[in-house]
Amino acid sequence: MTTSENRAATEPAVQGTPQGALEFRLLDHDSMGLIVPLYVSVFNAEPWNDGWHPMVVLERLQAFAQFPRFECMVLLCDGQPVGAVLGWGERWVNSWVFHIKEMFVDSAQQRQGYGRCLFEAFEVYLRLKGFTGAYLQTGEAAPARQFYERMGYERFNVVSLRKRFA
Repeated sequence: MTTSENRAATEPAVQGTPQGALEFRLLDHDSMGLIVPLYVSVFNAEPWNDGWHPMVVLERLQAFAQFPRFECMVLLCDGQPVGAVLGWGERWVNSWVFHIKEMFVDSAQQRQGYGRCLFEAFEVYLRLKGFTGAYLQTGEAAPARQFYERMGYERFNVVSLRKRFA
């Protein structure tokens, strides 16, 4: 069995393809409220259990939207947000790369192809905007890690460190 066959045998397959009328929409600072309920429902549920309050989420997302070269794409199905991806551009030596800060899909809609659909459309959009690549961070054991690896993202030799101030 090859490495890719082995990986395919151990990772659950996508159970379906997106259903319904799909629409991609770009959001800015003033339209972040559209995805606040989705953000709260995803990140306050398993496996994250973060405890977000809608007003704090709105403040967080609007702060991100003030970054230069901020981009946010939401996937709507039958007019309702089912997923979003957002972040900002960062200048490197020879090009601009994109830092994906958040990517989330409605927990009830996961494993149905919505995340892949959104992520692929966002990557096409980023290429058209002149970005030469993207990077992101996720937890070592986070379920999202396998998704990102299936999307072609590779481990990068970077360590995240933090310090809590008393």
